[in-house]
Amino acid sequence: MTRWTWLRYARTASAILSVASAALLACGSKSARFIDNETTNGPTEARDDGGLFLGSGSPRACENLECRRVTCDLPGTTTTLRGRVFDPSGRSPVYNAIVYVPNREPATIGAGVTCETCAGLALAPVAVALTNENGEFVLKDVPVVDTLPLVIQVGKWRRKFAIPSIDRCAQNWIPDKTLTLPKNQAEGDMPRIALVTGASDPMGCLLARAGVDASEFTSPSGKGRVHLFRGFGGENLADGTAPLAAEALWTTKENLAKYDLVMLSCEGDTYDENKPASAKSAMREYLNMGGRVFGSHYHYTWFENGPSDLANVASWGPHGNTPNWIDNPRHEIDTSFPKGQAFGRWLKNVGASPDGNSIALMDVKSDVRVARGHTQRWIYRNEKDDEGPVKYISLNTPVDAPVDKQCGRAVVTSLHISSGVANGRDSLPGSCRTSELLPQEKALLFFFFDLSSCTQDDRVDPAPPR
Repeated sequence: MTRWTWLRYARTASAILSVASAALLACGSKSARFIDNETTNGPTEARDDGGLFLGSGSPRACENLECRRVTCDLPGTTTTLRGRVFDPSGRSPVYNAIVYVPNREPATIGAGVTCETCAGLALAPVAVALTNENGEFVLKDVPVVDTLPLVIQVGKWRRKFAIPSIDRCAQNWIPDKTLTLPKNQAEGDMPRIALVTGASDPMGCLLARAGVDASEFTSPSGKGRVHLFRGFGGENLADGTAPLAAEALWTTKENLAKYDLVMLSCEGDTYDENKPASAKSAMREYLNMGGRVFGSHYHYTWFENGPSDLANVASWGPHGNTPNWIDNPRHEIDTSFPKGQAFGRWLKNVGASPDGNSIALMDVKSDVRVARGHTQRWIYRNEKDDEGPVKYISLNTPVDAPVDKQCGRAVVTSLHISSGVANGRDSLPGSCRTSELLPQEKALLFFFFDLSSCTQDDRVDPAPPR
């Protein structure tokens, strides 16, 4: 019989760890189990003297929650913790989220561009796992304590929890819809996002419909985590205030570097007169420093008409509507790589795809003919009369750097979040509709959190950090 363990929030992670540490077993106890191969970088071995052997050098004594992992009497049995991770709204599961039991207070997350790769994360967890395409995770051999600290994280989205009463040598379940990413700063850490509004695509509504609180949408001088800048025809703030012009954001790389992620809503045209070569170079430098850029439709101009390395990531054009998208809205999912397969399964799980191989899209444009080099294709049209068949691409930056040196990431999408529906046209986020997400909105939500996460090579299966 599985037991559902009820969860309560911890005020600080240090408070959680102090509760657990107060009852620590002696590290020399023969009943203690020490870190195994799943949570270290080398072979390990339990020692009767309470030490920890990591495969090279001298053994060390266990610390904090490491000392509370137990050996079960029944061979092959461990103490496990299971659950699911959701977006801030609690509606959509999150793929590839890191879930871990920290052995000490997690480091502070700062705001602004950082070079963050998955291989470079040093969490030093007692137990760690990644969520699958249904948001599910399993933590094996977790410590047995009265209050267990638990962290969920996607890039700079991070929330800390306390799980009470872990049952020894049993499967412990967290009630569904409990583990959600923070909807505001009171609940946890959030990236600082620059949101450029535009006449043709209210990208801010993607965040609002994912559950981000209205209080987080502010001007750059405000305390919110989503700072609005006005593109052509873009929305005002909820109080009617017109945001700063977008040029105030992308004039210099220093302005861009204040933000972890830049979202560029379609403005209805490229408006290159407001995106001079100096701005395009600044955007490239921001990406190369580790920045993240989400470009909707006409913002392909940052790439096609930008520095040569960005221009060469794809063959561009013809920049029109997708032929026959109304009569035949089916588009294909590229499942030739691990994340593409997970994306297809995720879409099927959330009801956005009938088979995990296709998705029906509205008002799709034709901006990319072929993805070049290591640029990854995710959605495309299998139609001979479609001159721009690729509808969504992602790339890691610097483009020409070795994989282990790439820490920035950009995406270009030829689909809007909610075509043909009044959605966020007056102010953000108040005018965003609250009905069920359209299939393409669900797809873009998946892509948004994938963009937010630590940078990795999409051609290999994701692996949990150590």
